[in-house]
Amino acid sequence: MGQMMHYGWSCGPFAMIGAPWGSVLNLLFWALLIAGAIWLGRRLVGRNPTATSRETPLDTLKRRYAAGEIGRDDFERMKREVGA
Repeated sequence: MGQMMHYGWSCGPFAMIGAPWGSVLNLLFWALLIAGAIWLGRRLVGRNPTATSRETPLDTLKRRYAAGEIGRDDFERMKREVGA
């Protein structure tokens, strides 16, 4: 039977290079892959069309009033409170 070579805990595209460079390159590869996935996820979440990050308080009141979340009296009171 042939003997299997073991390259340590390294698994990934650079596993065949050997220690220590294969391990270092694999660690860098996986770190960049994970960082890229996190970055992409945050970019996709930031494209939420219902996000109100640039919405003024008056815009919020108008949207809530139009959606029926608040009544006319509450809308007028809150509108005075925000200074509009």
